[in-house]
Amino acid sequence: MKVARKNPVAGIVDGKIYVMGGCKADETKNWAEVFDPNTQTWESLPDPGPRLLC
Repeated sequence: MKVARKNPVAGIVDGKIYVMGGCKADETKNWAEVFDPNTQTWESLPDPGPRLLC
């Protein structure tokens, strides 16, 4: 992962691992990341905006 996280939430969808939360509120550009085991790469997901985070 690109960001260290404490107590994040994780799940698998379509074979990819999604990790969300567990970072500081001012790190919204890294609020969630997805790992693709086929390419062995992490990618940050876009900020969903305040409506979803609240």
